[in-house]
Amino acid sequence: MRDVVEVVRADEAHHRDVNHGFANELAGGPVAEPVPAAWPHEELLPQWKQAA
Repeated sequence: MRDVVEVVRADEAHHRDVNHGFANELAGGPVAEPVPAAWPHEELLPQWKQAA
């Protein structure tokens, strides 16, 4: 369960950083470098076809 919490926290921190970057850009502030995701995002494929 701890692993789940750590991954969720890292994902939420990434959203926070990206959203703050958007806010700075809209406010006319400096544009920061893109923030890489903390965890690699893999393409999620639906499993329902395999189950049918």
